[in-house]
Amino acid sequence: MTFRQFAYRNITRNTRAYAAYFLSSTFSIFIFFSFAICMFHPSMYVNQDITRHIEGSLLAAEVAIVFFSFFFILYSMNAFLKVRRKEFGILIMLGISRKQLNRLLFMENMLIGIISIVCGILIGLLFSNFFLQLLGIAVSTTMFYFYIPIKAYWVTTCTFTPLFLVLSFLVPRSIRQTKVSHLLRQTREKKHTIFVSILLSILAFSCLYRGYYLAYTAASSIQNNTLLSILFFVSLGTYLLFRQGSIFLLYLLTLRRSFYMRKTNMIWISNLSHRLRDNAMMLFIVTILSAISFTAIASLYSVKTIEQQELEIKHPFAFTFYYKDTENTEDTHMLQQLENALQNESFTYERFVTPYIKIPEEQHTLIVLANSDYNQLSNALNRPLISLEEKEAYLAAIYRYLDIMKEPFFNQSTVSFPILDAPLTVTGFTSKAVLPHGIGTYVILVHDNVFTALQKHYPTMNLYNYNVPNWQYTGKIASTIYATYPDSRATFTSAAYWFDQQSTSSNLMLYIGTFIGIIFFVAAGSFLYFRLYTDLNKEKETYYNMSKIGLSYKEMKKAATVQIALLFFAPFLLATVHTFFALRIPEQLLEVSLLAPTMTVLSIFGILQIIYFFVLRSLYIRHLARYMV
Repeated sequence: MTFRQFAYRNITRNTRAYAAYFLSSTFSIFIFFSFAICMFHPSMYVNQDITRHIEGSLLAAEVAIVFFSFFFILYSMNAFLKVRRKEFGILIMLGISRKQLNRLLFMENMLIGIISIVCGILIGLLFSNFFLQLLGIAVSTTMFYFYIPIKAYWVTTCTFTPLFLVLSFLVPRSIRQTKVSHLLRQTREKKHTIFVSILLSILAFSCLYRGYYLAYTAASSIQNNTLLSILFFVSLGTYLLFRQGSIFLLYLLTLRRSFYMRKTNMIWISNLSHRLRDNAMMLFIVTILSAISFTAIASLYSVKTIEQQELEIKHPFAFTFYYKDTENTEDTHMLQQLENALQNESFTYERFVTPYIKIPEEQHTLIVLANSDYNQLSNALNRPLISLEEKEAYLAAIYRYLDIMKEPFFNQSTVSFPILDAPLTVTGFTSKAVLPHGIGTYVILVHDNVFTALQKHYPTMNLYNYNVPNWQYTGKIASTIYATYPDSRATFTSAAYWFDQQSTSSNLMLYIGTFIGIIFFVAAGSFLYFRLYTDLNKEKETYYNMSKIGLSYKEMKKAATVQIALLFFAPFLLATVHTFFALRIPEQLLEVSLLAPTMTVLSIFGILQIIYFFVLRSLYIRHLARYMV
């Protein structure tokens, strides 16, 4: 047997150990290669005005994947080398030199790396057309046709080959510098007594409570250091929860003797206490990675909903038209073209002509509306109607203010006009605008008679609003008008036009963020697999000894299932809670509900987690069954 054959057989004999490492590395390379196919597509160099932001986003995703893959592969290699330390100790006792051991570890890691690169590229080629079509749908273009990605192949190979080379040199250092006696004793570590710290357990729950409370009340107390405080308290609380809090909860179960002594409960509670203590850091990492994945994907998935609601605030009506200075014939033609286009495309619409007074001041611009005109617009938008007396006024915002009470304009009790004998009493205010973003800063609503009196001293302009039920599909009409009147002296805005512009960016970020989030999720699942496999040697000895004193296969299966389920789903459930509180911040700040998209994302990941659990549970129990008497 040659040395290369020996390295190859080491891998084939440890197939179960290398499976998750190989598949996870292959998946990372597959995603990297798929993004590279899109980034080096020939269409990227045809119209760079359109593709520049796409290429930049894909490049950022490639960097993030490589950065994460480095630490992920580093952790994976360390996990497997730790499992095989006894094997390395035996090889050294049999006469293998340190140089030969270095060569063996290098060859094994590089062989796995090369196979991962080849498989990742082949799978990427298989799905390349799918990813190109998916990217085209995301950015609303048909320019991404299938091609032979030679450049993407070389970039992927030249990126991950040095990565595996560096890690193959770095990781085995811990084995080379460890004494043989320590390597041989690696699998004979005794279980130490579990000490329950009530103080640390209370601190864990207190940190989580503090972090959740800051997130829940972020809208009323958001500051520069609030997010850092939330991150600190939640991270510290998560680690302490797995290190001591969970052990404390298990200790409380032991106090209920009727439950603790029932059937196999004693077995899994005792074993789980040790496994939670030993795997606290791993469970912490899995929880944080899962929470990042869930939060990122749910946020990106929610962007479209948020953008549409923000757009409806900035542009309450489908089309808005108002003059910059004086009316002219050209702008009248623009309105006529818009109405003809809507009729030709079979869109129903309502037109509202609203007179308004514009009063520029030093720091802001006031818009004065008559009560009846404001109610006409409010009624079209299903907003509350306002009723004013002649000596009353009502204030409204045009921009979106997160805390309207901090604006001095809305804290005044009266408003004055030079031509009026007495100031008008402010009866209320609202942050929901009926006027388009950019026309002014604040709105003052006055009685119709007062507005008529003001018209005699201030110039009056007209605002044209078009209410279209299916306004999301009117983007092409707006683009045609923008192209026909590029230098118009009037302001013309279209909600659908800006919605299409924003959708391209949000869809691209969702496309990229989803795959990076999936990589994080796959890595989290791999960490769990690594840890279960690392503990397998200890567990099989434990169940072997218990089977000798009467533990049945059914009892072993139940005890092992409970332990695996808690190790699998405890991080998932805690990450889910983290996600809900993390998304509470944008919900409060933007005054939108993200419950529906968040539940959709978490449901998908929950189904994947359940499938992964049953597959791994089956393999794990099948392996333990071999050692049952």
